Amino acid sequence: MAIIILITLIALFITASGYFKNTKQGNWYAFIIAVVIFSAYTAITTELLNLFNAINFTTILSSWLILLIAIITTWWKRGKQLPEFKLASPLLNIEKYIGFTLFVILFITLITAFFAYPNNWDSMTYHLSRVMHWMQNENVKHYPTRIDRQLTQPPLAEYHILHLFILGNRDSIANLVQWLFFAGSITSVALITAEFGGDRKAQLLSAFVAATIPMAILQSTSTQNDLVVAFFVSTAILFGIKAWKQKFNTSYVYLFYITCALALLSKGTALIFLLPVVLVYAFFIVKTNREKAIPSILKGIAIVLLLYGPFAYRNYQTYNSPLGKSYELNNSVYTIKGTISNISKNTTMHLRTPVPAINNSVTNGVTAFNKAIGVDVNAPNYNWAPSPDFVVGYFSTQEDSAGNFFQVILLVLVLVYVVIKFKSIPKHILLYTTLLVCMYVLFNLLLKWQIWHARLHLTMFLAGAVLIAYWLNKLPALATYTMVVVLSAFSLIFLVYNQTRPLFGEQSIFKQPADKQYFAANEPLYAPFVKVNALLQENNCQTLGYISGGDSWEYPFWALNKNNKSFSMYQLDTDNETKQLPQNTSSNIIIPDMIINIRGDEKKEEQISYMSNPYKLILLDGVFAVYKKDL
Repeated sequence: MAIIILITLIALFITASGYFKNTKQGNWYAFIIAVVIFSAYTAITTELLNLFNAINFTTILSSWLILLIAIITTWWKRGKQLPEFKLASPLLNIEKYIGFTLFVILFITLITAFFAYPNNWDSMTYHLSRVMHWMQNENVKHYPTRIDRQLTQPPLAEYHILHLFILGNRDSIANLVQWLFFAGSITSVALITAEFGGDRKAQLLSAFVAATIPMAILQSTSTQNDLVVAFFVSTAILFGIKAWKQKFNTSYVYLFYITCALALLSKGTALIFLLPVVLVYAFFIVKTNREKAIPSILKGIAIVLLLYGPFAYRNYQTYNSPLGKSYELNNSVYTIKGTISNISKNTTMHLRTPVPAINNSVTNGVTAFNKAIGVDVNAPNYNWAPSPDFVVGYFSTQEDSAGNFFQVILLVLVLVYVVIKFKSIPKHILLYTTLLVCMYVLFNLLLKWQIWHARLHLTMFLAGAVLIAYWLNKLPALATYTMVVVLSAFSLIFLVYNQTRPLFGEQSIFKQPADKQYFAANEPLYAPFVKVNALLQENNCQTLGYISGGDSWEYPFWALNKNNKSFSMYQLDTDNETKQLPQNTSSNIIIPDMIINIRGDEKKEEQISYMSNPYKLILLDGVFAVYKKDL
């Protein structure tokens, strides 16, 4: 029944296209707006159903059928218009090549997303685990857990997955969420280029540069959320431009506010990326119409509170902060030297190559640079403690560690070009460049460096595709064509040889069974998880108590027991802010059939007690200790 969601999205697109019948790029705007409305509806319905503890198959299906009927009725009354696809003029050779490459990238990533089973580390610990708890509890309220990220991280991407999981029977469809926002991000940056006056070639170049970003390709087939936030930030920029062009007197103003709210609901980094965007927007709206500025901004705040408020309130109730638990990610001190240090580290970590000697040389160069400016490259004030010391790292084709080699070089070259040609650069390009520079400076000013930062940069790289395309379009045709070929050839590596979701070889997603694919990012866990799960099934375990660490894998137990409709799992012994929370059951009391302790820092006793019930150790395998209720 998950197909109902797809049909609704298509219906939204078809109906929206009728409003752009006679405008340039009308169908592309219709697609973007359809995704925005689709996301807002997902968030609103989830929160409404949460109030009644009614998130289940019947209510979710009904909510999408209601929307679908409303859309079809609207479409019918407006004359049953269908979108038209036509080219105003023949495609140039380079445009044909780019168009074909875009199709190949989107097609291969779609196939990978659909057939590959989730295996990202964060997905195993919290992205998908939180979804399973919501389905079990029939609400999105906070519950006891040692994995705080299941509660505190913005949930929009997982709301989409929640609806798909409830209506679908295959967990690989969760990957389609990021793929949708990958396609949306590509479209969004092309439309920004169009709004800046870029011709068709420039628009295609923007889409192409965005589509060939290695991190974007890899994430498009995962259950992460960096593409989701990137889409909403770039779309907020797009609608901000449209609103300014129409003197802030149109529906684009509301679309701007909605996309900002949805960006905040997608990932915490949106707070950083949106700050310069909102400030520029506020400046222009005040400058354009001071009388309407305050009421408009107040409406924007109301929209943000409507969409982001319920989640923020739950965080405040549990952690006394709307942002949830503090992970000490912020820099301890804010200095110019510290910011420059982080810029040097965050920029060069994208220069990872397959040659260790080159990587080591870059690492040594950054270390020497930091020493020259009087900063320890590994200073705890600017480096996140759980992360290893600074290194450029190794060449990777996995979404937690891949770099964007050519894109970072091109962005540096573009910045140099803008500085040199400052006087001849159009004002809108200068402003857009300044906007992105401010995003990057703020990111480095506020956040400690960590080895996994490359994926958090995705929003800026996607927005930066507009600038790269602007520059490439000014180069001689041969130089542009050469760069296009280089980027497309390089992207092929990440399309085909994704480290955890390869298309070919013995580890291919078409050869490996689902239970093995789950562990592609952490193969040593496969054997103990399967062994322990076999023991659960042998003892007909219906209710499992789980004692975990703060970053333990949890989802595989849900996945391996997906055919057992009565299976439930609850975290026990939560020694954090969540220990006072109810278990979201009718009695709020859990008496598990079996208990698994995977907390590595604890000694495993032969017998334990829970709620005055004795449990006997029946298996000890590494950090896995399995206890059965002693009758």
